[in-house]
Order: sequence, then C-alpha cells, then structure tokens
Amino acid sequence: MTDHQFQIILDSFHTYADRFIRESDDNLPYILKKEHTLAVVANIDILCTELALNAQETFLARTSALLHDFGRFRQYETWNTFSDGASTDHASLGVAEIEAHQILDRLNAREKADITASVAVHNKFSVPEKMTPRAKLLSRLVRDADKIDIYRVMAEKYLQDRSLRKEENQFITLGLEESQEISDHLVQQLFEHKLLDKNEVKTLNDLKLLQVSWLFDLNFCQSICLVRKRGHLERIFNTLPQTPRIRELEAFIQSFVSRVVC
Repeated sequence: MTDHQFQIILDSFHTYADRFIRESDDNLPYILKKEHTLAVVANIDILCTELALNAQETFLARTSALLHDFGRFRQYETWNTFSDGASTDHASLGVAEIEAHQILDRLNAREKADITASVAVHNKFSVPEKMTPRAKLLSRLVRDADKIDIYRVMAEKYLQDRSLRKEENQFITLGLEESQEISDHLVQQLFEHKLLDKNEVKTLNDLKLLQVSWLFDLNFCQSICLVRKRGHLERIFNTLPQTPRIRELEAFIQSFVSRVVC
C-alpha cells in the first residue's frame, strides 16, 4: 500500500513542478530544483537501506525527501531567487503549498504531521528537540540527503563548469561574488568542528566553507561515507584559493572523513 501511496504523491509532485517548468521563460532553475529533489529521494533510498529501516519508515522518509523543497518553486516564481534572506523561508512556504494542494490528504494525521514537521525544519540550523521520535528521524534523514546532493549540485553545476556564464549561476550561488579572500575566522571554526552560520556568509568562498562545515552536522556515518565515496568535497576544495591555510584545512577535513567507519 505504501508504494501505491508514494506513487500518487510522486505523480502530484511531477504535475506541480512541471507546471513551473512549462510556463516559465527561464526554466533552468525549476529543472535544477526538480532534479535535485529526485536526487535527494535517491539518497534517502540508500540511507534507508543501509540503516535497515522498515517499509513504513522508508515510505515516510521518501515522501519527506520528495517534498522537502516543495516551496522552492513558488519562491523562485515570486521572488526570482532561492535566497531565503532575500525572499521568505522556503521550508515554511513548502508546508503551506503542501497543504494548499492537498498533497498528503490520503495519509493519516500522524503521518502528515511527521512529514510536514521534517519539511519545516530541514533547512534550520539544528533539529528541534521537541519533535516526535519519528519526525526527528525523518528530519535527520532529509537534512543529510539534502546536503549530500547540494555538494553534487555545487560541484557539477557551477564550481566545476567554468563554461557557464556567471549570470546563469546566480540562482545557485545566491548572487555571491567570487573573491580570492578567505575568511580566517570561518576557517578557524572548521578546525573546531563547528557548523558555520549562514548569516556570516558574505562571499562565494564563504559559501563553500559553510558547505564544508555541513560534514559536522551529518547525522549518520553512512552519510559521511557517501560524501567520501562521491568525492565532491575534493572538487569544492579545488576551487578555493590554494593557500597553505586552505591546504591544511583540506588535510584536516580528509582526516576527519577517513576516520568514519561505515
């Protein structure tokens, strides 16, 4: 039954996303967001299998992943940006859009509550303690799967593709400027295993450092192993200024990742 339910929700997602893609004169941001969403679902599938979750938990996790960025489509249509700071919180917008389009109406109240709770907190600095155990599990899974794919998006769609014009990447890099400067206080926080605050991000290099810091916010060792296996962090480091401090940081991060046993 859960496979059938998921297929119905998946069909609703395609219908919703494809409308933005079809009706926009500039549909690349919507296409990217749809591809990202499906990749996050694929990451969730891997994590659920490796964590030996049961069928119900896997169904709820897959649905949470499918809907985690549901608000991004309306956000970009309305504000022409994926920056929450320049528009609105896309997670809250996503919850509102899920309810408005009755995406989860076939599920029971507890299932709907746990899924929407995971969507609501997937982009927050941390997972609130006051959540049901199942909602907390879904939130941690989605946050990990989301971060893992954002590494891919940044490495493949912008950081490693210099053939793309700068203006074509504003929706990915949030309009941040490239700079040879490195914020040493952010680098130091990474050496202290700290998750960086997005409010301190001022340049594209800061954004890269923020994303590197996500390693310390991953909830499952299997997530870190996926990051290590795919090699996207190395590609991100290759785009940072190759100063002695950055090379030292990369070695530090590689040592941290290599110690994780899956």
